[in-house]
Amino acid sequence: MKDSLLSGWTYTRGYEEAGLCPSIYTHEFALTQSNVVSTWSSGQFAITNWSGHGNSDGAYRKWWAWDDGDSIPESNEIQSGPFIYISNIPSLNDAYPSIVFAASCSNAEDTDNIARSLIGNGGAGVVAATTYGWYTPAWDDPEDGNVMSLDYYFYYYMLREGRKVGDALFDAKVYYFNYIYFPDPYGGDPEWTCQQNMLDYTLFGDPSLVREGIVPGVADYRTSDAAFSEIQFYPSIVSAHGTIKYTLPCDGAVTIMLFNSVGQRIETLHTGKEKAGCHTIALRNTHLARGVYFIKVQLESGGQSVSGRNKIIIY
Repeated sequence: MKDSLLSGWTYTRGYEEAGLCPSIYTHEFALTQSNVVSTWSSGQFAITNWSGHGNSDGAYRKWWAWDDGDSIPESNEIQSGPFIYISNIPSLNDAYPSIVFAASCSNAEDTDNIARSLIGNGGAGVVAATTYGWYTPAWDDPEDGNVMSLDYYFYYYMLREGRKVGDALFDAKVYYFNYIYFPDPYGGDPEWTCQQNMLDYTLFGDPSLVREGIVPGVADYRTSDAAFSEIQFYPSIVSAHGTIKYTLPCDGAVTIMLFNSVGQRIETLHTGKEKAGCHTIALRNTHLARGVYFIKVQLESGGQSVSGRNKIIIY
């Protein structure tokens, strides 16, 4: 990430120095709780990226503390401790809040969690897992898969392509789905860990945030009437026989169409008059191949028209 995404940036890195097998990577400070908190509290960081073990209260490091003589790290020889904890969040620098990707388990699980706390202080946007996150041992390439690849491509789309943070996470998941799906390294369901990473890493904060110097893209609709607003869709990941929800800004005649990734219309899902508000539409085609599709809604009202288009992933 440093070489491919952060050219020209100033960065500060912390890695493990404790134990019998410390990190070989170049870094500016030892990865300890006190060092992380003091560095983050006194610094001005546009982005913060961490990787470790986790739960709803914090992110944790592990180190090989001692050896019984067989030169094999065993569970009773491993020690662990937090490098960032929920009680540390109030002391972070909120004058320069970071966009954070927390590549660890369960940082967004439960009602009170460290991801939610970061939105209150120290973080402008936080991507974190609502349950277990899965990693690839010895990951050292963006195509190696699992959470670190999702992490990498989130920052790729945000930093290199100028995406809003919500779009960066979505586009990272699209890339991950199309190019980095691979069997479970732990021998379970062939796609289980990949699916879970796509579904449980979520964004806390405003999805329209962009980094300084980037002009956000124009919304995918045209109208001169300020009463018209964007047509919203959810969820963005759905099964071939699932349901799409959408919100209309006003009453009108509606046409809903499904397109494939190269812009070919597959079918018209619905036509008719509808009221403003939330509606649902079922995907009737149960034979759709998994992949990226587009839903388009055309709304005619009072002599004006507005359209909304949104990417969805069908699995």
